[in-house]
Amino acid sequence: MSFPEKLPFTAWAVGLAAAFQAAESSTSFKATCVWSLVILAAAAETILLFLRSVDWKQRNKWAVGLTAMMIVFLFVVGTVALPSYHKEFLMEELRVNFGVPHPAQIGTDNLDVNYAVLNKSLSPIVIEQVVLVQIETVDFSTNPSRNSELCKPIALYTSGRVFSERWLRPTRKVLHLSADKPSLPAAENKPSLPAAEKMFFGNEWEPPFHDDGKLDVAVYDPKTLLLESGKDTTSGRFSVDAGKAISLTASFDTDTAAWDAHNVVVICGAINYIGSDGHAVWAVCPATILAHLYHNREPMGSMGGAVTSQPYTITTGSNEGLCGVLRR
Repeated sequence: MSFPEKLPFTAWAVGLAAAFQAAESSTSFKATCVWSLVILAAAAETILLFLRSVDWKQRNKWAVGLTAMMIVFLFVVGTVALPSYHKEFLMEELRVNFGVPHPAQIGTDNLDVNYAVLNKSLSPIVIEQVVLVQIETVDFSTNPSRNSELCKPIALYTSGRVFSERWLRPTRKVLHLSADKPSLPAAENKPSLPAAEKMFFGNEWEPPFHDDGKLDVAVYDPKTLLLESGKDTTSGRFSVDAGKAISLTASFDTDTAAWDAHNVVVICGAINYIGSDGHAVWAVCPATILAHLYHNREPMGSMGGAVTSQPYTITTGSNEGLCGVLRR
C-alpha cells in the first residue's frame, strides 16, 4: 500500500478512525479482534514512519517505539476488545432488587417481600418462579452483616429442591436443609481477629448458646403474588418485555426462626427465569439481615437492615458479588 507524500499522518488517521468505527460497530467479538489487529498494524506503521524521520540513536528509537506500541495496545484492548467481549459474552439480562417492607416480620410465621425486575436484554424474559430463601445461623462476630455471603452458594440447593420436598417434617411448613457453614470474611475493621471473634469485649464473655457450625436453610413459595397493576396471580409465571420493568409483592407463610439456637436470620430473594440464551436461570441475592445481640448471655437488642439499596445485575456470564447465579 502506497501512502501520499503529503499529509501521510492524515491518511493514517483516517484509516485508524475507520478501523475503530468498524470494530466498535461489530457485534462479533472475533470480528472486533480482527479489526483490533488492523488498528495495531496501522499504529505500528505510523510509529515507524515517524521514527524514520527523526535523528535518534537506535536504542532510543526502540524504546520510544515499544513504549508507544504498548500504550496503543492497552488502549485498544481497554476501549475496543474488552467492551466487545462483555457485549457478546457477558450481556446484562436483569437488574433485580428485593425489599422487606415490614422488617418486624423477619423470623415470624409470615413475611412479605417486594421484587423489582428490570429486563435489560434485547428480548422478552419469562419469569417462572419467585421464591424466598431463609437462612438461620449463629454469628457473634463484630460484623454479622457478613452473612450476606451465604445467599450465593444456596443457588444450587434452590434449583434442586423440588426433588426433596417429599421429606417434610410434620412440624415444619417446608423442608429445612442443614448445611455446613462456609468460611466468612473476618470481622469488619479487625482483619487480624478470627472469624468467630465475640461481639463484645471486656471480662469473661459466654455466648447464650453453642455455635454448631451449621446453617438452617428453608425455601418458601409465595402464598400470594400481587403485581404492581393490582392483579393477584397464583401461578408466579409472567413475562417481562425487553427494556421494561415490573414490580410485585409476594407474601410467604414461613416457619418461626429458632432464636434459641440461632441469632442471625438472612433473607434471600430468588427468581427463576428463562434467559435470553434459552437457559433456565436461578438468581439468589441477599435482601436483608437481622441479628440478635447478647451481653452476658442476656438479649440486648438487635441490628440489621437491607444489604444494599442498589439493584443487583445479572448477566449471561459469570456474576461476581453477593448473588448466586446458576444456569442450566
